[in-house]
Amino acid sequence: MFNKLASLLPANIVLAAFFTVLFPCLPAAFSQPQRPSGSDLIPFTNHWTSPDYKAPDLLSILGCDAARWKPRISTTLVETLGGFNIAYDSARDRIVLFFGVDDSGSNLISETWEWDGTNWETLAVGGPEPRVNQSMIYDSSHSESILFGGQGYDEQHFFKKMLGDTWGWNGDTWSQKQTAHSPSPRAGHALAFRSPAGDTVLFGGDKVDSLDYSGPFLNETWTWDGADWSQASPLLSPPPRSRHAMAYDSHRDRVVLYGGQGESGILGDTWEWDGSSWLQINTAVSPPPLRAHAMAYDSERQKVVLYGGELGIGFSYETWEYDGTNWAKIKAGNPPVTDSVVMTYDSLRKECFLFSGEPPVTNFVYDGKPNCTE
Repeated sequence: MFNKLASLLPANIVLAAFFTVLFPCLPAAFSQPQRPSGSDLIPFTNHWTSPDYKAPDLLSILGCDAARWKPRISTTLVETLGGFNIAYDSARDRIVLFFGVDDSGSNLISETWEWDGTNWETLAVGGPEPRVNQSMIYDSSHSESILFGGQGYDEQHFFKKMLGDTWGWNGDTWSQKQTAHSPSPRAGHALAFRSPAGDTVLFGGDKVDSLDYSGPFLNETWTWDGADWSQASPLLSPPPRSRHAMAYDSHRDRVVLYGGQGESGILGDTWEWDGSSWLQINTAVSPPPLRAHAMAYDSERQKVVLYGGELGIGFSYETWEYDGTNWAKIKAGNPPVTDSVVMTYDSLRKECFLFSGEPPVTNFVYDGKPNCTE
C-alpha cells in the first residue's frame, strides 16, 4: 500500500509519512522533513488516481484530522443568554462585545467588553441603552464599531421598545450619531461593512417584536457612510426577513446574505449585494433554512463561514462554507454545542471567532485548516 500511496503523492508528503511511521519517537529536531502543511494536504485529500483504491482518508494516514473548532479559554468568563453582538476592530486588534441579556435571561443590560486574543475585559463606559437583537459591525474607514437599533424596555418594562439609534465605539467612548436620515426603528436586522467602498450595509429587520418571529418584517436596504444613512432603491430585493446573517466577501466585493425568518417561515435562500443591486444565488446544495445563525468571511481562504442557527424545532450545530458559487457542508470536529451564537473574523490570527455566552466555554475559533497531531 505504501508503494501505491508513494506513487500518488509529492515527495515531501511521502517522506513525512515515512519518517512518522518508522521513527515515531525521534525528537522533533531529527524528524525531518517536517509534517506537510494544510496547503500541501488539502489538494490530495480524497483524490486518488486509481478508482479501485480504497485507502482511508489521507489526513488520517498522516495523523491529521479535518478542520475543527477549538475552544479559547479565558480567565474572565462572560455569561449572557443572548442579545449580544461582536465586531473585530482591526486597527486595535480587539474584538468588541456589546450585550444584551444577563445570565438569568430576564434582565436587559448594557455592557461593553473587549477580547485581546487571550482574555475578556469589561470596560467601565456608558453607551447605548440596554437592548437585544441589535446589530454591530466594524467600520474600518472611520475606525469605529457601528451599532444600530435593537429592542429595549418599554414603559411597562417589557422588551417591546423598538430602537432606531446609531452609535459608534472608537475604543474609548461610545458616541450617539445625530443623523439627518435613518432607517426606522427595528430589531433582528443585519449589518455588513464594504471595503474599499467604505459603507455599512443594513438589510431587513422586524418592525414590532423580533422575539416572537411574527413580523411584520422589512426588506429595506440602507447604507451608512460614517455621517448619515441613505436608503437604496434596488430593482430587486430579498423577501422581508429578520434574524438573518450577512458577511462581506472582500475578494469578490459582494455582501452575502443567507436565511432568516420570513413572513411564511424560516428561509434558506442566498443573496448577494454588489453595491447597487441584489441578486439571488441558486446553488446545488445549501444549508438548511435557518434563523439566528452566525456568518463571517474568512479572507485568508476566501470563504464565507456559517455556523449554527435555529431550525424552527431544535438547533443546527453544522458548519458550512460558501465560495461564491456553492455551499459545502464541512465535517468540522468539536462543534460548539450552543444555541445563541455570533461570529467575526480575526484577520491578524486568520481565524473565525465565535462567541456563545453559554458557560463553561464561551469562545471558539475556526480556521478551516487540517489539524495534525504533534
